[in-house]
Amino acid sequence: MSGFHPAAHPDRLAWWATVTVAAAAVAVVSTTLLPFDEPFRAVANPLAVDALPGPLSVASVLGWVVTGLSVPVGAASLVVRFRRARGVERLQLQWLVLAAGVTVVAALVLVALLPTGNEVLLGWASAVCVAPPPRPSPPSAAASASRSTWTP
Repeated sequence: MSGFHPAAHPDRLAWWATVTVAAAAVAVVSTTLLPFDEPFRAVANPLAVDALPGPLSVASVLGWVVTGLSVPVGAASLVVRFRRARGVERLQLQWLVLAAGVTVVAALVLVALLPTGNEVLLGWASAVCVAPPPRPSPPSAAASASRSTWTP
């Protein structure tokens, strides 16, 4: 197998995965424990901790920032792996790169549409960001007869 294998540095990989998951958990929990923002402030959040809005806000922002930083770190890791890969592994990574590219474009469109307030377009752009990529169709019978290495 060519390229960088995550098992070569299990400590770094495990550390970063643990930090990212913990940061996401802290962000979600601390956001849940904050009072509602406008226009929902009239409804009381039954889970809100009124004594800790400052520290919870800081924990929420810090958790979302660390979680957000994991995206460019993952992208950089994908670029390095793609550059080192050869053959079938490179072809497999091209599908992942295609899906990541579509997601990035959809996220940029989403950010550009935020000021417009168009909920229909925001919904479509959000759906594209989280939609799974299409699965490639199997090769035709003639093509698979010449290549016996393809498995569904």
